[in-house]
Amino acid sequence: TSRFKKMIDTLSSIQKELGGSLTDAMSFVKGSQQVGIFRAAGQANFAAEIRNASATTGMTSDQLMGLGQTGASISRAYGGLGRQGAVGAVRTASGLGAAIQSGVLSQEALSEATGGLTGSDAVQAFTSRLMQSTGHFTKSAAGRY
Repeated sequence: TSRFKKMIDTLSSIQKELGGSLTDAMSFVKGSQQVGIFRAAGQANFAAEIRNASATTGMTSDQLMGLGQTGASISRAYGGLGRQGAVGAVRTASGLGAAIQSGVLSQEALSEATGGLTGSDAVQAFTSRLMQSTGHFTKSAAGRY
């Protein structure tokens, strides 16, 4: 019952971070486990990352969870951990959103870099491309030294 209480506490904290219902929080926990985040503290931190990224990018938490799953897959393909890729993808999207908001990066430049995509589609595509490029670099001779 202490285990059950911990689970309820975790779900409540995730619900407070992301909003929504306890059912939404349960699906978030399941998604977190699929990307390799199993500990309650890690899931709460990932929920905070997603909330922050949602504020800077305008993307929904479902879109960001999907981006996290893409990041986890890319990371695993290059021999990394899923959770590293998931958190990295969400943080990269958050950084792109902040760069756009502050005027460092224009929507126009992001659209050109992603073949004409705009908004959250452009952020997702550019984040995926960055993750793949980073993974490729770490496997190259230059990335090992």
